[in-house]
This record gives sequence, structure tokens and C-alpha cells, in this order.
Amino acid sequence: MTLDEVLEFTKLNGKFHNYNKKKGSNTTAVGKYQIVGSTLRDLNSKERGVLKKLGITGDTKFDEKTQDDIAAYLAVHRLKDRATGEVGGDVATRGAARKELRNEWEGLKKLSDSELDEIIDEIAAEIDLDIVDVTPTTSIRPKQRPKGLMTK
Repeated sequence: MTLDEVLEFTKLNGKFHNYNKKKGSNTTAVGKYQIVGSTLRDLNSKERGVLKKLGITGDTKFDEKTQDDIAAYLAVHRLKDRATGEVGGDVATRGAARKELRNEWEGLKKLSDSELDEIIDEIAAEIDLDIVDVTPTTSIRPKQRPKGLMTK
């Protein structure tokens, strides 16, 4: 299928979506990376123009290379732009990286943190992103005030 055909196929309340809803799954996810139609439409929008920047047009086949290119963009965007807190950032916390990738791909929610960390570390090495592990500190402050010291 071409990208235009996939966009038509993944329309909200279209045949594919309604079929999935009848089967108990409210999704339009397609392809190797299970990208949903709304994500493809957003990336294809004139405002974002992401697919155009990637050289993907309506006539481009939605083949393995095209899907790999889109997934790579999504992963880099989630890590370098969102997990770092700035567009093109170069440092992200491991927790933020996990959160962003799990927000992008439902299937990653099923992986353990250590399994997801392997993926994050592999991507981070390729895109020159530092992932830092932040260990929460334990406060020495009492959980509640001692009786008799409460003020109104």
C-alpha cells in the first residue's frame, strides 16, 4: 500500500477501525511498529510536515524502509525533544526516556524496565544522547509533625 492508501485505511471509524472495535480492540495500528492512523496523519500534516522532511509522500510505499524511517523519527523525537525537555537536547533521565517511549508505543509497556533500558541505550548511543540514572533521595524530614507542634 502507499501512504495515501494507509491513511485512508486507518481512518477513525473507517472499515478497519470498526472491524477492530468489533473484535474488542479500539485501534487503527498498522505495520511493523503498530503506528496508529492519527499519528501518521499528524506527521503528514502541513503544520508538522515530518513525513515530507523524511522524503515520504502519499505515493511512497508503506514498506519496511518507510516504516523504519517513521519509527526512527518517533523514537528520536521522543528521546531528544521530549525526554530531554528541549528540542534537540542531549541529556535525558532514564525515567523520562522510559515514559516517552512507552507513551509512543503501547507494546513497550509490556517490557520490563531493564528490557526497555537496552533499547533506550542502543538508540541513545546512535543519536549522541546521554541517559542519566537519577536515584531518588530519602528525606530526613519526618513524615508528619510531632504532636503538640501543630499550629493553626
